[in-house]
Amino acid sequence: MKSNGISIDMDGFNKYLEEQKNRAKWAGSGEKKEAKIWHKLHEKLAPSVFVGYEKDEDSAKILAVIQNDEEVEKIEASGSNNSETVGGDCWLVTDKTPFYAECGGQCGDTGIISTEKGQFKVTNTLKFCNSVIAHRGWIVSGQINVFDNVKMNIDSDRRLKIRANHTATHLLQAALRQVLGDHVAQRGSFLDEERLRFDFSNNSAVSKNDLLKIEKIVNEEILKDLPVICKEMSKNEAVNAGATALFGEKYEDVVRTVKIADGDRTVSFELCGGTHAFSTGRIGSFKIVSEASIGSGIRRIEAITGCEVMKDLHAKENILTEVSAKLKCNVSEISERVADLLTDLKKKSQEIQNGRNMVAFSKLKQIQKNNVTVYSVVVEDFSVQDLRSLNDYIKNKHKDGIIMILSQNDDGKSIVVVSVSPDLQKVYNAGAIIKFGLAELNGKGGGSALFAQGAGSGNVEAALNAMCENIG
Repeated sequence: MKSNGISIDMDGFNKYLEEQKNRAKWAGSGEKKEAKIWHKLHEKLAPSVFVGYEKDEDSAKILAVIQNDEEVEKIEASGSNNSETVGGDCWLVTDKTPFYAECGGQCGDTGIISTEKGQFKVTNTLKFCNSVIAHRGWIVSGQINVFDNVKMNIDSDRRLKIRANHTATHLLQAALRQVLGDHVAQRGSFLDEERLRFDFSNNSAVSKNDLLKIEKIVNEEILKDLPVICKEMSKNEAVNAGATALFGEKYEDVVRTVKIADGDRTVSFELCGGTHAFSTGRIGSFKIVSEASIGSGIRRIEAITGCEVMKDLHAKENILTEVSAKLKCNVSEISERVADLLTDLKKKSQEIQNGRNMVAFSKLKQIQKNNVTVYSVVVEDFSVQDLRSLNDYIKNKHKDGIIMILSQNDDGKSIVVVSVSPDLQKVYNAGAIIKFGLAELNGKGGGSALFAQGAGSGNVEAALNAMCENIG
């Protein structure tokens, strides 16, 4: 490649490769590096019991208090400076909890843990060593001691939105398989209270028409208000019954299944340990906001549900109202009004360009080289498209000869176009001629025997002289 004058920006390549790898990552399944303290607690404590499928609040006992990766006896608020940045990285581990720990693509719960003497704000919940559920956050007031009895309250409103997004993710996968085919398989997901993200196998972009079909199917299942049935069974029993399992995920012998059915018709049946809406109607509504590639053969859909859909609709409605006011038309007339404006703009732009061409043509120089007429002109601030237009304008006036047009632009860029009339192409080559000018401009470009273009930076007069001198 070097012999052909082509170089590779390896630093840039590696940078964008790393960015692509990061885009392809997804929260949920997979191994993660865990601090030694969690391995210690895993060996020391019985597995945390999750009671959040049935409850949003519960009483429990603190079994461990962690501060900056060290087990401590207590943590306490620091006067009035009680904030997330004071007191270091704090965690509470309890014997049981209604807080869902981030897993399977679902974010961790937030909320409040209270004792008689203190209050702790939970900002995230994680599970370590597949057994220790830990509540991360900061102490709001008072103090929290190991072995304290606590009252645990999750953010119920937030959980409702998370439930809706998780159930919507299952409906989305079912709709994708229905529209695109059975080859669609989940390759990752993440969801919180604001939106859901679903990665799946597909070798091409999903068309706008198919996205509308998928969206319609999901919303139809939501409107039917179908029950969402969660049930525990053996892994083999679930798989044999047709439950979909996530490729690469590790499952226990006893698994939780989530089934959505419309009578005898199964809409969705998956192995899933997450929290879900009690019925599809609780989702409210569903809207796809984006679809894109995140890797070879992997697509990503992002979507919103419920109140987030209404927020999105209101935001777009406000934009349309503002645009219609500026265009002085009804919202329903915006498309037609914009089309008319673009037509007028194109017409006026052409008129302006014709005027610029006329001015440039009046400055056109011509010389004879080996009985061939060479037409040349130097202009200012013409784009490549402008120069092509000017070249056509000159060709309409002078059918035979060689045309050289150069533009010196304010951004320091110099642009060159060269054309050769068809009757001369056996003797003269536009692509060969332009190379002499580009050499003066330290530029790049090329083309065919009839037309060539390129750009660089430097003295356009010197570039013009170099091309003229080398017409042999």
